[in-house]
Amino acid sequence: MRINDYLRNKLKYQQEVFFLDGHLEFAYSDGSGAENYVLNAIQNSKDISSDSRELESHIKDWSSRYHLARERTLAYKALKIEPSATILEVGSGCGSITRFLGERAGWVLALEGSSRRATIARERTRDLANVDVLCASFEDVDFSRKFDIVVCNGVLEYAAMFVKAEEPGQKMLAMLSSLVAPGGSLIVAIENKFGLRYFSSSKEEHTNIMFDGIEGYPANPKGARTYGDIELENMLHACFDSVETFIPLPDYKLPTAIVRDKLLERVNCAELFANTACFDHGSHIRPKMYERLVWAELQKNALLKTFSNSLFMIAGDSTTKLLDPAWMGCIYSIRRKAERAVQTSIFSTKDGVIRTEKHYINSDLSRLASSAFVHHEEQGAWVDGQSVHTAVVRALCNKRMMPLEERLDNPIKTWWSAVEIISDSTGIDKVSGKAIDSNWQNAIVTEGGVVFIDNEWEWNENIDKLWLIYRVVTKFTQDEILFVHRWSNKCKWITNFKIIKVVAGILGVEFSIAKLLKAIEMEIVFQSSISAITLNKARLVLSTVWPVRVRKAKYDALNQVDKVIRKIVNKIGNR
Repeated sequence: MRINDYLRNKLKYQQEVFFLDGHLEFAYSDGSGAENYVLNAIQNSKDISSDSRELESHIKDWSSRYHLARERTLAYKALKIEPSATILEVGSGCGSITRFLGERAGWVLALEGSSRRATIARERTRDLANVDVLCASFEDVDFSRKFDIVVCNGVLEYAAMFVKAEEPGQKMLAMLSSLVAPGGSLIVAIENKFGLRYFSSSKEEHTNIMFDGIEGYPANPKGARTYGDIELENMLHACFDSVETFIPLPDYKLPTAIVRDKLLERVNCAELFANTACFDHGSHIRPKMYERLVWAELQKNALLKTFSNSLFMIAGDSTTKLLDPAWMGCIYSIRRKAERAVQTSIFSTKDGVIRTEKHYINSDLSRLASSAFVHHEEQGAWVDGQSVHTAVVRALCNKRMMPLEERLDNPIKTWWSAVEIISDSTGIDKVSGKAIDSNWQNAIVTEGGVVFIDNEWEWNENIDKLWLIYRVVTKFTQDEILFVHRWSNKCKWITNFKIIKVVAGILGVEFSIAKLLKAIEMEIVFQSSISAITLNKARLVLSTVWPVRVRKAKYDALNQVDKVIRKIVNKIGNR
């Protein structure tokens, strides 16, 4: 067995998991109920790959999402892992990262201290003969050989729990560095103790104490702890000649993007940070600051990396070979049908220009041509500037006493002038189908005017102006609903319905309930074309229109929504 070539310890083999002789159970757990649920989900699924949508169907809470969501491995997708590579994963948990590594590498040794988690990791990799799972404490393992890649994903912060030393984190990194073969790499993924969410809304994730990490963990100096970017870089430099930093967004646990820190020095990334931000769903505290606006100010002061929520570092004796030097990042769009999932690669050209290139993730899947829309694999130069989305946020936060129409007039007309340019002449009630993806996040205000980015969708016919307004406003309010309390007092109680009506009024677009319901129907038709539509998903599309803060005696919003949705979904199903 290959594992015996790498370890000197005496091992036992039970239920396809290796155990270190005399191993004491590691106490870390999500709880028996949560972990048994994940185990049952994996056991009862045919597709247990790292990209399994079947496993995702079992997600019901944060714990199952963390272990089963496809985003878990996205920070690793761009790595060029050789098919012959040997990998040690320290702290494999329930095996989501292990699974991905096993699909790419020659051999993976997954080390996990909890017997139940080790069993789950083995079950997740049950069809991969090139993966071995060892239940043991890292400090007790006597390795006889080195590895091409050592992965430490969400583990370094717990070093004090299983490494006996005055500085357990530094000691653990030293131990890990001794296991990296010449030319190899150590990968460390961890929360940033200065992450913006810790200032805004979240208790320290490991101690559940507000501001604990920012204050240096005075409550329990020997407990779990995270590090800032410079602190961690210095710790790694004590063991390696080369340390490269990457930023997973919104964090390393469920990233939808990852960028090289050098990109932050080259272009304005504030909008990228804001658009990929994610409120901490475990928090019961309203955000204390408007994070979108804070990212913009941090960008001006070169502080995006300092306050990023997570860090992803690759260290070795030389510059990493796991990524091309020209590679600057990736953005993933996977919440759609598999054949429409895309990856946007960011890279630096030979002349120093930052460019983006969008391509399908599942290039082998057939994509039937749609009679309704065209989907583009877009490419182009990076566009610096502030989005119309951010400009609208600023307008709603302005404390001056003025009507909503006056607040929104300038950013809305700025956006619409660009929509009209790409629409040419399409009539009073219509704009070009090219404008269907022209939401406010995609509208970047530059010195030369508004430039639309990331326009991957094009409707084959001209579209109703009110449908476009509905699409854009709904996207805006879905993204900003958690920060409404930061808006001006004059705006805190406005509804999506009101904003749609005001935007239509500013642009001279005819508004009526009949036209709005037609716009909603078209949006559900469009969404059903790119993602599986269900009644609950349709409810999300529609429910944002109606007032959230209403008295039940006056208006039963949910029943109204369901009534309209069922009519529309049934209509779509009969086509």
